[in-house]
Amino acid sequence: MNNAIYLQALTEDQKGNWEQAHDLIQDLSSPEAAWIHAYLHRKRVISPTPGTGITGQVSHSPR
Repeated sequence: MNNAIYLQALTEDQKGNWEQAHDLIQDLSSPEAAWIHAYLHRKRVISPTPGTGITGQVSHSPR
């Protein structure tokens, strides 16, 4: 297993690049990716981006 993608996603989130972090992780199917994906969404709902109109709601198209 290559953990680099998980670290990269978390690093992007730490730098404030939520969208980039989400894009990296959203289509992976491992339990680790699911955990990080959930973390990103929970963080987004708790801390919406001020002044952008983003309310924390991010929709996904059905797969």
